[in-house]
Amino acid sequence: MKYILFLILGLFTSKISAQSHPSTDSLLGIKIMNGEEPHIPTIELKKYIGKNVYIYDNIWGVELINDTLKMLYVGGRYPHHTISILIQGRKTIQQLNHLYDGVASHFSGEVVMYKSKPAIIITRESQILEQIML
Repeated sequence: MKYILFLILGLFTSKISAQSHPSTDSLLGIKIMNGEEPHIPTIELKKYIGKNVYIYDNIWGVELINDTLKMLYVGGRYPHHTISILIQGRKTIQQLNHLYDGVASHFSGEVVMYKSKPAIIITRESQILEQIML
């Protein structure tokens, strides 16, 4: 009986302590992407200019413009793509070197216009989450 009381007391205190910790999102100050979270279809991104969005789609083309700018074409092959993903910075390009045609990925960031099409500017590796197939 004594052991059951200690077990119940232990479970109760662990539940209370788990609820009192702040979320990882609030500690880091950024939103962590979740593959199960609803995303915006890339075709509708023109409605979201100037807003932070979360999208999911396949990469249809990759172009290295220079050592500090890399373009990913999403939603179709260039020039018929629906959105461009602009990866800025040498370090970010090196960290995201594994992105290539046909990879399904999650992207988050502010929508801007680039060459009359919507684009998301990526400056951190945490703005892209690659879909892992099991």
